[in-house]
Amino acid sequence: RMPSPSGSAPQQPEADQSARASSSVGPRSLPANPPPAPPEQGSQPADAVVAFPSWEKSWVGLWVAVRTFGVGVLAAFIMVVSGTETAARLFGARNLPQPLLGLLQRVSPLRTINSYGLFAVMTTTRPEIVIEGSNDGRTWLPYGFKWKPGDPKRRPAFVAPHQPRLDWQMWFAALSDYRGNPWFVNFLVRLAQGSPAVVALLEGNPFPEKPPRYLRAVLYEYHFTDFATRHATGAWWRRERKGLYCPEIFLRQYDRH
Repeated sequence: RMPSPSGSAPQQPEADQSARASSSVGPRSLPANPPPAPPEQGSQPADAVVAFPSWEKSWVGLWVAVRTFGVGVLAAFIMVVSGTETAARLFGARNLPQPLLGLLQRVSPLRTINSYGLFAVMTTTRPEIVIEGSNDGRTWLPYGFKWKPGDPKRRPAFVAPHQPRLDWQMWFAALSDYRGNPWFVNFLVRLAQGSPAVVALLEGNPFPEKPPRYLRAVLYEYHFTDFATRHATGAWWRRERKGLYCPEIFLRQYDRH
């Protein structure tokens, strides 16, 4: 290589100098937090606030206020009427103030506020039907049910969780007239015919050889006895006869088959 005319060393190109400097220092470190990418065209920052027009904000606020007020008025009305209906059921409608009674009478036809539950109102007495059979019309023998009181000295049975359908329906039948329960009349007819399937639903059959000539149903009202009476007599129940529930029925001999 020929020396330069001035006698100095020849100048190296800048690229060679940069490469040599980088090779002598070591690998170049990258920045810890690279700069964020520029936002896409048409996008908004995450912390951007969408502003509504002033008239729209006023309408939204008015709607929320009206809705809150309406819900509050409706809830107060339902609470007042529901409480009035409950008080009428517990204490009697005649004991209510006249304004509340008038309000209850006005909303009752709407059927919107009432007692809820399968047995919301329970009976306070215990009417029971006792079915009796006779061959001469003078001596009557009772049919016993598996889960009904029947004999006053019979201890109440523990039935749950079993649901005896016939005994349960007999409870409802005792609350009305036999003419409103056609199934009960059919039940007596099947007993008079001596149906084995129907007789098997009962506790026992006082006429095991053949069905009785006459059948009737007597209505009683049952009450629990006190401890002294039960200890002295062994009776769990005392009953009062209220009369015939269903008059005597008689089936001709050829109707028994």
